[in-house]
Amino acid sequence: MKKKSTLVSVLCGAIFVFGLAAQGFACHPKIVGYYKDAIDVVRGYIYDVSSATFTEVVISGATLVRTQGINDSSCVVGDYVDSNGTHGYKYNFSTDDLTTIDYPGSTYTRCWGINNAGDIVGEYQDSSGDNHGFKLHESTFTTLNYPGANFTRCHNLNNSDKIVGVWDNVNDTRFGYYYDGDYFLTVLPASASSSTAVDINTNGIICGGYVDSSTGNVYGYTYNGTSFTVIQYPNMTVQQANGINDDLQVVGQYTDSNSVIHAFFKNGSTYSTLTPDANAIITYALDISNAVY
Repeated sequence: MKKKSTLVSVLCGAIFVFGLAAQGFACHPKIVGYYKDAIDVVRGYIYDVSSATFTEVVISGATLVRTQGINDSSCVVGDYVDSNGTHGYKYNFSTDDLTTIDYPGSTYTRCWGINNAGDIVGEYQDSSGDNHGFKLHESTFTTLNYPGANFTRCHNLNNSDKIVGVWDNVNDTRFGYYYDGDYFLTVLPASASSSTAVDINTNGIICGGYVDSSTGNVYGYTYNGTSFTVIQYPNMTVQQANGINDDLQVVGQYTDSNSVIHAFFKNGSTYSTLTPDANAIITYALDISNAVY
């Protein structure tokens, strides 16, 4: 593991401030994601809001590492690629313990989310090339498929084991879903032609993204079970909300006018751009833990 220097820009009106100390953050969550550097290497990271530092997640023998989920117990999950293919992993950054996760008989496995009990969700591809979601509880895998879907992925789960993810229909149109353990429900704003559902917090608030059917613009959202709230990085028309914690802090990505993808952190009404590497080609922020006060 190695730490990277911090470059964070905070958008507040038209003023850009560098460094988190100027923001007066009272809470200290951790953010995970990945970026592609100037030589096209994909690197996973953990960002500590308190110390304003990025730590790279390094896996021996891996040519690509993505870090995609985090809980409040010092564990992150994601996937990596080595000479044998794509594997899921769980990494405890407190104890420096790495566990590789492969769905039995799969051609690849990706882990996307983990809750405080250590339950993990993700996706795998079977020998026929079909994509399925899964939940891993202790050492037991359970396959999850949205009824009638061509593709299913489980993105994350909360501490009550409520799961969110995405499914594709026969036309390969993507929709977000919520799964309560018994029933699947599609999560789709009224104005949307497609959607994603990527995270769910302890209180059941979901975040994701959707395509506006009238404009074609892509927006992030939060959904509390009755109403949707748009998450829009100022002056951008393409964005996605990927993670939400119990303080309603949100992380995700936006695309600028030069088609460059940046990670963001939303705290209240303040948006911060997260830059683990000044030369990064693309950067994603995919999950956020709860705060430590």
